[in-house]
Amino acid sequence: MSPACRAVAATGVWTVSVRAAEVPSGAVAVAVISSSTSSGRGEADGVGVAAAVAALVRVGDAEGVRTVPSEPHAASASASAAAVARAGTTERRMGTTLAAGDDGPPRSMSRVFQPIGQAVLLHRGAVAARVGTVGAALRELRVAGAHLTEPTPDDLVPSRSNGLVLAPWPNRVRDARWTWRDTVQRLDVSEPEHGNALHGLLRFTAYEVRERSDASVTLAAMIYPQHGWPFLVETWVRYRLLDDGVEVTHGARNHSAEPAPFATGAHPFLRVGTASVADLRLVVPASRYVAVDERMNPTGLLPVDGTPADLRDGPRVGDLRLDTAYGEIAYTDVADGRGTAATLIAPGGARTILRQDVDWGWVQVYTTDAFRGPDGPVDAVAVEPMTAPPDALNSGIGLRWLDQGESWEGGWELRRVEP
Repeated sequence: MSPACRAVAATGVWTVSVRAAEVPSGAVAVAVISSSTSSGRGEADGVGVAAAVAALVRVGDAEGVRTVPSEPHAASASASAAAVARAGTTERRMGTTLAAGDDGPPRSMSRVFQPIGQAVLLHRGAVAARVGTVGAALRELRVAGAHLTEPTPDDLVPSRSNGLVLAPWPNRVRDARWTWRDTVQRLDVSEPEHGNALHGLLRFTAYEVRERSDASVTLAAMIYPQHGWPFLVETWVRYRLLDDGVEVTHGARNHSAEPAPFATGAHPFLRVGTASVADLRLVVPASRYVAVDERMNPTGLLPVDGTPADLRDGPRVGDLRLDTAYGEIAYTDVADGRGTAATLIAPGGARTILRQDVDWGWVQVYTTDAFRGPDGPVDAVAVEPMTAPPDALNSGIGLRWLDQGESWEGGWELRRVEP
């Protein structure tokens, strides 16, 4: 068996390793994916192999690794499965990692059943990002090595919805019910402790990779008719790296015969490099906040003056206890229809800023001391751009009604500013 290709099955996870240095560029290498009857572990060398399945693995495909099973073959030292190897040293599992293109850093793709789905790695100069196709999640963003977001490991579900896209509504729907054409629509309850429907219908959906380059990726997912949602709406999210951060564009197109409601948002937990989150100052130039009841449902839009919800002067994050939506934002540094909605400031002066389209209108701030860190719970703060406030399907505030065939796009940015 050539050392160029090797297959090992361990603890129920198939692994195929291909070393491109041992295979000419574009050549076909051969290996067998096999298992052992005695230990569940075997190599493609015919030793202790009870069964073998050949698979075609295409390495470097921009749409991800594809495996095509073929007929079982008797295991032997010469038995093999085809694998096309192009660039870099790669290890393939069931799931994918898509690194930058042929002109960028070496590709690395894996096939493994992981919560991230496919991981898409983006690079532009000193900026790097990692996006997962499940929930179209922004799982990591760094500028010159400094984190702008709380990173999520590929093998873990995002803590507290970190980085997920929220559509076709952000935040909550009261009692998981709303009314359309005099008929009560009953959504699935996704926040059992409060009896509400939380953060839309796509948090655990695997988006498809529609387009990608070294510095950008567009992910797409269809929202199909389901409990409490009688519409067919196509959605997409485009991540495009900037010189100092990332631009995120959300889009939707209504394929229903009737007008369909739509609102969206995102749930990033923000950082300013290695600075303690508790010691950051948070500025949100909003004059009103959404008051809520004990079930986190809105009861009114109130002035922030004289309340703990007032973030205009930049209080310390460690002193805040918020799960609060803000409206009437006095955007600063407005250009091309987009302005600064929130700023996190580190003690040394470095900043992470959220800029969003001024017609989005809403930001949710959520602080917690129970965010999952590498060594246990840590302080964290989510600053969530939203096109609509909580319970928009019932109030209609910020809700867009898309006619049949109508499309919409809008977006936001995260940027790092050095002191």
